[in-house]
Amino acid sequence: MKYLGLLLLVILIASPLSAQECISYAPMQEGRSIEMTNYDKKDKMSSKSVMKVGNVQTSGGVTSAEISAEIFDDKGKMMVANSYDVKCDGSDYSIEMSAYMSQEQLAAMGDIDIEIDGDWLVLPARMSVGDKLEDGKVTASASSGGTAIMSFTMSIEDRTVVGKEQVSTPAGEFEAMKLSYKYSSKMAFVTFKGSAEEWWVKDIGVVKSISYNKKGKKVSSTMLTALK
Repeated sequence: MKYLGLLLLVILIASPLSAQECISYAPMQEGRSIEMTNYDKKDKMSSKSVMKVGNVQTSGGVTSAEISAEIFDDKGKMMVANSYDVKCDGSDYSIEMSAYMSQEQLAAMGDIDIEIDGDWLVLPARMSVGDKLEDGKVTASASSGGTAIMSFTMSIEDRTVVGKEQVSTPAGEFEAMKLSYKYSSKMAFVTFKGSAEEWWVKDIGVVKSISYNKKGKKVSSTMLTALK
C-alpha cells in the first residue's frame, strides 16, 4: 500500500513568461508531461503516474496551473484519474494536498461522489538545509445518494530540509533538495503512520521519494522515469 499517492508526485506548474516572477519546484511549460514510476518495498514496479500541465494563468504575480494525472497499474491498465492545482509567486511554491492522497485508496472507493478538502503544502523558493516547513492535511469523503460511506485523511508534519544531494534517475541526474517528514493516514478505522523522504529539483519537482512504516522499514518508493 502506498502512502505518498501522486507525490509526488508530481507536481507541476506552467508558463515560461512568468519565470522571472515564479521561482518554482516544477516544470514551467504548458503541456509538459512527467512520468513517475512507483515501486513496492522490494523495488518491483507497482504502478505508473503520468501528469500533464494545463490551464495556466498568471495574475497579480501569481502563476497557477491545473495538473491532470492518470494512474496505471503494472499491466498498463488505468486505475484512476485525478487533478489538483499548483501555484507559485516569487517566494513560495504551493501544491494542493490532494496530490499526496493514496491513489489506490481513492480507486478503492469506486465510482462514487468524492469531496476533497485540503491545505496547500508550501515550499519556499529559497530553501536552506535545516529549514522547518509548514504541516499539511487533506480529507476525502465518499458518499452515495447523499449518504456518507467512508472517509480518508492524510496528515504531514515535521517537514524538514535535511540536505542537498545529487540524485540519479532514469530521466537523468539532478541536484536536489532533500526533505523529510512524518505522515499519518486513516481510512475508516485503520490508521497508518510512518515517515518519508523526497528529493525536489527546481523547475522539475519531486524526482525521487521513499516511504517508510513506523518501524523505519521501506514500504514504497517513486522515481522520475520520463520528462517530456
